[in-house]
Amino acid sequence: MTTRMNDNAYPGTTVVAVRAFWIAPDGSIQEARGGSGLLVGRNDVLTASHVIFNSASGKRADRIEAHFSFSPNESRSEAYGLQAANAIHFKEFDLDKDGLLYTGDRNPLTMSDSEMDIALLSFSIAVGDAFGWLGLNADFTSGAVEVMGYPASGGNSLQRDDGTAWRDPVDATIRLNQNLEIRAGNSGGPIVAWKDGMATVVGIVSTQGAAASVKDHLDWIVPEIARNDAAITGYVPLRPDGQSRVAGLEITDTSSDAVITKSIHRFFNTEKGGHFYTSSAQEAAIVRETLPHYRYEGVGFTATSGAEDEVSVFRLFNKKTGMHLYTSSLHEANTVLRTLPEFTYEGVSFHAYANRGEGRDGVFRFFNTVTGVHLFTTSEVERDHVQGTLPEFRFEGIAFYVDAVL
Repeated sequence: MTTRMNDNAYPGTTVVAVRAFWIAPDGSIQEARGGSGLLVGRNDVLTASHVIFNSASGKRADRIEAHFSFSPNESRSEAYGLQAANAIHFKEFDLDKDGLLYTGDRNPLTMSDSEMDIALLSFSIAVGDAFGWLGLNADFTSGAVEVMGYPASGGNSLQRDDGTAWRDPVDATIRLNQNLEIRAGNSGGPIVAWKDGMATVVGIVSTQGAAASVKDHLDWIVPEIARNDAAITGYVPLRPDGQSRVAGLEITDTSSDAVITKSIHRFFNTEKGGHFYTSSAQEAAIVRETLPHYRYEGVGFTATSGAEDEVSVFRLFNKKTGMHLYTSSLHEANTVLRTLPEFTYEGVSFHAYANRGEGRDGVFRFFNTVTGVHLFTTSEVERDHVQGTLPEFRFEGIAFYVDAVL
């Protein structure tokens, strides 16, 4: 049975409403299509080729948007209909151009129709840092799955349905049982299977009976996800090979010589009791407008790069809890990535200091032993309150030092 899903809570925040528009020479909208998509990286959204490409005319949409944390009854969602900076898709998914897609061509050496009905959108904003993303699952063979998306019959609100599916032994598709309800608008949305307690994507919806298998497209999806971080405005590679945010790779520190002071915005997650920090005013605005359970607490502190004892503060995202870990320890960051597959690396969040000094505050770090999330604060009053009244929080000391907030 299809039910409403919370678009403000992970993993619902990873599912997006995709809108594609073909524009006439006079500027009017000639054609519009709606579908679904899924965040699979910092600025990466998977959807179906047929949502953004018209096989009959052979033309890709002139404008492609993804609406994040979308709800048709909340005007805030429309403000974040971000236009894709780039799109990679297949044109051969409908060779006879009749608009009808079939499971595949039953040939293990070639792919067609639903097997190729998959596309990757790239954005100039790292929206995944705020909303999270799902991992790619290449191990799925059969079992329980969920379909998530924005079907028109659901009022264009985020919906989910439970069912079963299996990976076709010949075609590069995930075959969907009839008990899994696929409706108009679900195209491009994810087929989700839970693995080790984490939601993962195994397929992208093509038709009522089939989804393009993610496993069979990893050869181009994974490199492109790593490569297209360059599309992010202001992006600076953290490694020469550009692979810095792929979980499991060693992180290397790249502190800058430039002296830059940034305001670090602090949010409190009222549902899970942890903090979210960002030095990006743009990201802070997105969170404030689209994630109401994140309560904005203003500028938590400022951080200056360029000091002799500067350290990079690395940000890691926990796909199980939907929360973030901040650490200035390269060893801790790399250990977490090597040993805890639920964590993915999101880069350097900001720069801080390694040592105490005049005009600096220590950032105290706590670990919630019940929820598994971290709390950070520069306030000694807040530190003492947590230690004295909340036994589930384990004090982990000073994480790093920042400029004192005057």
